[in-house]
Amino acid sequence: MKHVTILVPAGKIVLSSIMGTLEILTGANEYWQKLGNGSGIEVRLAGVLAELDLDDRFYSLHPVDVSEIRKHDLVIIPSVTDAGGYVRMINKNKALIEWMRVQYKKDTEIASMCTGAFLLAATGLLEGKTCSTHWNYENEFRRLFPNIDLHIDKLLIAGQGIYTNGGAFSFLNLVLLLVEKYFDRQTAIYCSKVFQIDFDRDSQSLFSI
Repeated sequence: MKHVTILVPAGKIVLSSIMGTLEILTGANEYWQKLGNGSGIEVRLAGVLAELDLDDRFYSLHPVDVSEIRKHDLVIIPSVTDAGGYVRMINKNKALIEWMRVQYKKDTEIASMCTGAFLLAATGLLEGKTCSTHWNYENEFRRLFPNIDLHIDKLLIAGQGIYTNGGAFSFLNLVLLLVEKYFDRQTAIYCSKVFQIDFDRDSQSLFSI
């Protein structure tokens, strides 16, 4: 069984990227078990805060402490935002950024969704590598991380145990890619049909302004 950790960083999080990911992964695991298999994954929400209020306290998340979880096969960074800019978001999450760097060295895979790429880039793990993020944040990303090969047209980029995707709800396509890897193609196709996600989309260029 694979252990998947969805991170809950400090600051403003795009909640849909957490809940949508959790719903699809849970649906994939339920389908996998209906086929006669054992549970394929265990999914946890984890961070360094005991509680995080979102959307003017309309929602709150209660992640477990990442230090309490011994095994991580895959860590997922949700989409994040901050009115003060991504430098402030990075500064809020220095401990979590260092934790991710350590986990990757232990052969944990890391996937970032949309602007979660800013936190992933801050680990230094993307230096000299290729990644994607939301087209609307291209200039800020290039300014902060000039040594990363940003391909803003790409919807999904994967390699060396690191996954990134383009903007907004394209995180759904990243989740399908992860389902295919951690389960199989049949399960990914099932999820694409149930959650009505276009399976083979590979570019976000048509959506950029």
